[in-house]
Amino acid sequence: KYPYPIEPNLAKTGKTIFTDHCSKCHGTYGKEDTYPNLLIPASIIQTDSLLYKANHQNPQFIAWFNKSWFAKGDLPAKLEPANGYMAPPLDGVWATAPYLHNGSVPTIEAVLNSSIRPTYWKRDFNHPVYNTQSLGWEFSSADQPDGKKTYNTKLPGYSNSGHYFGNKLSDQERKALLEYLKTL
Repeated sequence: KYPYPIEPNLAKTGKTIFTDHCSKCHGTYGKEDTYPNLLIPASIIQTDSLLYKANHQNPQFIAWFNKSWFAKGDLPAKLEPANGYMAPPLDGVWATAPYLHNGSVPTIEAVLNSSIRPTYWKRDFNHPVYNTQSLGWEFSSADQPDGKKTYNTKLPGYSNSGHYFGNKLSDQERKALLEYLKTL
């Protein structure tokens, strides 16, 4: 449960925005929750492709997975290569920073507004501070990479591109959506 105050009217507006713009991929939440379990094609999500290309299309990994315990039992899973990523459920998403499948985006606000995503950034692991407005850890941007403690989105596999769906929302709509995500 989100441990800070939530503005209920803003969250209610955000729920409508979420339903209209996000629920198709990320599901619905509450008494009648749903999870669509969709694979979003790379051509639509446009996020860094190295993970699905490296792991999920490797013939040895696919063969191992499809013979493992994952593929047995009452609800067996089967891995079939695909170019894309599963849209995750967002229960407790406020607590799971950094974001995207590779941790390249430090806040949910930056997931929803790609123009504010830092190219190089780092956070203080010794004295972490949670940002209740942006929903993520406080971080500092840098003009260039600074060793292993700076996240460098220019490296292969570390790109912060993609998931541009929030760009079409207004600042006020994004603010309301952030408030709603606190309730999940």
